[in-house]
Amino acid sequence: AHDGDTILVASGTYIEQVVVDNLDNLTIMAATGASVTIEAPADLHETARSSSDREIHAVLTVENSANVVIDNIDIDGHGAGNTVDEGGGAGQANFYGVFYRNSSGGLTDVDVAHVRDQLIGGEISGVQRGVGVGVDNDTRLAFAMTGGSITDFQKNATVFNGADLTVTGVTVTGGGAVTT
Repeated sequence: AHDGDTILVASGTYIEQVVVDNLDNLTIMAATGASVTIEAPADLHETARSSSDREIHAVLTVENSANVVIDNIDIDGHGAGNTVDEGGGAGQANFYGVFYRNSSGGLTDVDVAHVRDQLIGGEISGVQRGVGVGVDNDTRLAFAMTGGSITDFQKNATVFNGADLTVTGVTVTGGGAVTT
């Protein structure tokens, strides 16, 4: 891809981690009438570092970019949080559905789900990872989420740091009570 491109994605479930790095004015969107899901692979890998040097393992990462918009593409964490590897970062590594690092842009009609560890006995793990959508910028940058949902996450639906934030019409539903 190049700055200013619009990428149209055909119907399907794409099992991968996607990283957009150093691209501006990029739109990634489902083709008209397409149902598109990006699903976490069976083994997650680090895709970024947070401002506090925590390792980030995200299904979709946007890094060092301006005005990157994801439109009508669903993100499925597939309960893969327990495959996050601890490395040399500060603190515990984290699992995100979508993570914007030093980037602006947003999500339009994006559903983010299952950003958690595998269920144990039908329950969510008490491990402190699994965030639906995160933005972590060193300076304030614009981020918008319009429509869509964040469901079945383990720790938080959202974490925003350094974001000039607009969120409208988003439904948030947790994964239920944790007893472990």
